[in-house]
Amino acid sequence: MSNETANVNDILMPVTFYSEEQGTGEAYTATQDNPDLSTIGLANTFSSVTLPPQTKVVMYSGANYTGKTLAVGNGSLEIITVDFSEDIGWIPDDPQLNFSWSGINMNDQCRSFKLYGEIQETSLSSFFEFDLEYTGNGVEPTYIYDYLYGAQYLTYFNENDSSFGPEHNDKASSALVFSDRTADFYEDKAWGGRVTGFNGSGVTGKARIYNFDGYISWLNNIASSIKVGYLA
Repeated sequence: MSNETANVNDILMPVTFYSEEQGTGEAYTATQDNPDLSTIGLANTFSSVTLPPQTKVVMYSGANYTGKTLAVGNGSLEIITVDFSEDIGWIPDDPQLNFSWSGINMNDQCRSFKLYGEIQETSLSSFFEFDLEYTGNGVEPTYIYDYLYGAQYLTYFNENDSSFGPEHNDKASSALVFSDRTADFYEDKAWGGRVTGFNGSGVTGKARIYNFDGYISWLNNIASSIKVGYLA
């Protein structure tokens, strides 16, 4: 599966897809969009991707940029490999919120993709962007997970919280933020210590899961309090 696109670059530094998880297996390097991977025998073969800094790839399950989509972005200033070989994110049913979500899976389902460079992302981490609109009760919560990629749900916050408590303190490794929301995570209780913020996509119906990796790896399993708000 080792191939490289030619012609005019869409991005300066290449993106590399892999047939297996965590940047393993056969590799395919690209610097421009591809409307139909089946023409080169690579449709439905990708499980992970290595992204240069400030780069995003949007994968589509159909040819010509149609069907289900999953964007994988690198808002960091370093090269990051991101795995999408398993389900990404999930939200268990909560009677109080009247909302649940089964997650998204794009493993071996990419038939076309678009590349974006110089995305000017401020999160300094990797992230996923996907179709998800909140239809539950109250304001859109911010969800946190025990592992990267939205794995192992912990809890949600729909208002500021000055202390995560023993069940969730120093455990979060990723967070789901809805389109028009913001979430600032703090190293210490009572909004103290180092802080990093995550913004929603700003696109109605598009949520994001941010991974606590890249330049904000210090936040992984460290967060103790949170402030939530809305995009300006």
